[in-house]
Amino acid sequence: MKRKISIDFLRTLIIIESILLHLKSKMNLNIIIQFLYIQNNIFKVGTFFIFVSGMMLYLVYYPRYQKDKQGITIQLIKKGISFFAIYLGYINILRLINNEIIPMELYSHVFQHPYMAKVIFTFSFIFLFAPLFLHILTKLDNTNYLFILSASFMVTSFCMLNLVSLPRFWATGFFDSMKINYPVFPMLGVYCIGIWLGSIFGDYQKKPHYIVGMYVFLVSFYYFGVNFFEIYSLLLFWEIANILIFVILVDMSFKYLISDKDNRVFNSIFLLGNRSLITFIGSNFIISLLPNFIEYEVILQLAILMGIVITTYSLAWFYERIFSKKTALQTQSSVH
Repeated sequence: MKRKISIDFLRTLIIIESILLHLKSKMNLNIIIQFLYIQNNIFKVGTFFIFVSGMMLYLVYYPRYQKDKQGITIQLIKKGISFFAIYLGYINILRLINNEIIPMELYSHVFQHPYMAKVIFTFSFIFLFAPLFLHILTKLDNTNYLFILSASFMVTSFCMLNLVSLPRFWATGFFDSMKINYPVFPMLGVYCIGIWLGSIFGDYQKKPHYIVGMYVFLVSFYYFGVNFFEIYSLLLFWEIANILIFVILVDMSFKYLISDKDNRVFNSIFLLGNRSLITFIGSNFIISLLPNFIEYEVILQLAILMGIVITTYSLAWFYERIFSKKTALQTQSSVH
């Protein structure tokens, strides 16, 4: 499938937002305060990435899964395991660089660190669940059931936290959105709505009532769930509703403003979003190694910020060159 430029544009914006947010304790630029408002009141960076990942499961992996169930299942499981390995490698390399003791207790090892990027832990388990969603999609033609599945993941999180005594690693990592921003089960609910939007993404303009209905459902469920039943995991439905409208408005704008022949140019411009894993990890790694710049002049802080963005873009560019060469060699070998 041809890459969606609008999605890469959105990912690029969110990568830049994540860089700004993760600099909040090291710089005092006004633009950071504005992005903090989006993060705290409209939607979070990680929630957006998980939502879009759900869209991509339907748009990219679902057609492939129908042709090669075993191959795609193995690919997604490997991806989940590799994400978990990348996350552990990332936090432990930074611990070693900073001469920190690496904790042996599971909860402390995985979650108690100042290096951000906990959403990658969540992503690792989402990819492990992805083959199950693909299997369900092949069995059921109607994707509207994903609304109910989404809500069930969030209500399950509430029930598990309030009715079951769990070790804190499992309680925090999988259910408790008050301890970390992106626990696995509530985020699986976000993932479901992303899959649903992916299923109508090609012709949502012909079905505006679907989008309006979905928005009303999400906001209503959020309002009643939080205010009457105090199921705080349903706060995510407010974020999902905002992401839904944001993604559609941007995609509609790109359909009218950018032609297919412009795609190659914009692929290069939005490389930060095209290679979002490497840019996310790379930018966080750089930020974690930087000292505090709050006392510096604003112009110098802006120069450092631009340096971080340019360095992150360079990482994506080099990775893209390596990836492109590897893909070309694989294509040549398959032909011969």
